Amino acid sequence: MTLTGCRPGEVARVDRDIVDLERGVWNFQKHKTVKKTRRPRIVYLCPEAIELTKRLLAQNPEGPIFRNSRGKPWTGNAFRIRFRNLRKKHPQLKGVIAYTYRASFATDALEAGVPDATVSALLGHTGTDTLHRFYNRLSQKIDHLKEAAAKATQDRPAGREAPRDTAEGKPPGPSDQ
Repeated sequence: MTLTGCRPGEVARVDRDIVDLERGVWNFQKHKTVKKTRRPRIVYLCPEAIELTKRLLAQNPEGPIFRNSRGKPWTGNAFRIRFRNLRKKHPQLKGVIAYTYRASFATDALEAGVPDATVSALLGHTGTDTLHRFYNRLSQKIDHLKEAAAKATQDRPAGREAPRDTAEGKPPGPSDQ
């Protein structure tokens, strides 16, 4: 989930039929939003995810490739229980669930400068609304926002404090709004 931004249920369903290593993708014909999007959910794989997929395909040539420590395929309930047990063992993980990785993937991509439309496409969304409502956590990235503020003002002419109307060289007044 860290490498792909996939939903937990998508990860649990990855098998040989979903994988297209030649294109470097997982291709889900059936998925959560197929009725809305009317297209397959394509998950684009980074080189590390491609290598992981190859290794898991070799280990698990039949059925789902992602397995637990006992060799059983992951299920939605197994993800839930695993995260519940991790939160019990590590109280600092309070609130962390499997979907947290999807939100982190989106936020990390935005922080790295990936355009929001591209991040939305990577998550399988048809637009940017869902990304901005549910997954974008940039407001929690204080250092990133401070750097962005500095970057946004780095080319400002010295002494310029207020916006200027370019036609008359004066600050806009109430009548200009």
